[in-house]
Amino acid sequence: MVSSKEQIEDLKAELKERNKELAFMYSISDSVDSHGENLETLLQEIIKPLPKAVRFPEIAAAELNVAGDTYKTSDIPVTEWSISGNIVINKKVAGKLTVFYMENRDVFVRQIFTHEEEGMIRAFSERLGKIIERIWSEQALLEKTREITKLSTPITKIWDEILILPLIGTLDSERTLFMMEELLNKIRDTGSRYIIMDATGVGTIDSAVAANILKTSRAVKMLGSRMIFTGIKPEVAMTMVHLGIDLGEIITRATLQEGVEFALNEKGLEIVRIEQTST
Repeated sequence: MVSSKEQIEDLKAELKERNKELAFMYSISDSVDSHGENLETLLQEIIKPLPKAVRFPEIAAAELNVAGDTYKTSDIPVTEWSISGNIVINKKVAGKLTVFYMENRDVFVRQIFTHEEEGMIRAFSERLGKIIERIWSEQALLEKTREITKLSTPITKIWDEILILPLIGTLDSERTLFMMEELLNKIRDTGSRYIIMDATGVGTIDSAVAANILKTSRAVKMLGSRMIFTGIKPEVAMTMVHLGIDLGEIITRATLQEGVEFALNEKGLEIVRIEQTST
């Protein structure tokens, strides 16, 4: 017959195990918050505390296999004293999470892992699959967005050392930063000295976008080039004045044609009308 004292000790031990499982579950959220943008780092970090969630953490290890990659907390191969859960992504098994003991002990008289631990591993494997699926979806969407943004931000070389970047549609901070990155890479690749940024197709420019344009101009200058800003609409100009946006550091011209003429003049060239003669 089990004494009351033994029952209390069993309850204490059970409570201790549940607390370890809860602590592990909380650590998942912390890992996602800290490393959610880098999937490889996230998966390595997210399994680190897993061995601490089972009864014998000092001899426990974890291994995660997903999409052909392996993440583990120990270099020791998975042993026979293990429990696994499938990683399901987009309704397909894409990997497996395994928790195992690196050695056997005499205490394993009934079962190696408790029913609660088995349930925890299954629940965590299911949650991990959803986390990976969400991150993959976000990465695919981001890549598609970058492709669309690149197509909507054509940078064209119109003359030796002269680039044109027409701004089209609505500008936001993310798109402007991407545009700056692409422009600087293009300058590096082509050695262009004059960059004409034409805003004829832009409906509005807010303070954040204007700040990024200024940063772009400074970055262009650091590469030994000059930026010419053209095509600012009157309503956009008024909005920028009301917002206190000062583009004084940037060369501005009313139209794209004037911007091209300025760049050519700087190179010692000019546009000359050719008079047609009748024969």
